[in-house]
Amino acid sequence: MKIIDMPRGTGKTFQLAALSEKLNIPIIVWDDALTRMLQLRYPRAQFISYNKYCKMRDKPRKILVDEFPQILQDVFSNSEIVATTYSSEKYYVEK
Repeated sequence: MKIIDMPRGTGKTFQLAALSEKLNIPIIVWDDALTRMLQLRYPRAQFISYNKYCKMRDKPRKILVDEFPQILQDVFSNSEIVATTYSSEKYYVEK
């Protein structure tokens, strides 16, 4: 997993849209309104709202996620997330 950590307004979503186009992988975004706006802005990329993704029966095997902290906060909506960790898949490969 690649994490793009950059300030707001510096092209993170643009980078994901380019990846979506190149790899044919959908991008999960916060809500339906944002999905529609981004689909107009980047017509060759694929966008799915988080709410729609949760209801999908056949979820995509691979996804890109835009603004992950917002989605994570929704999953744990009754709690303030103070810290998280992440280890890439390369650390879980059996030896």
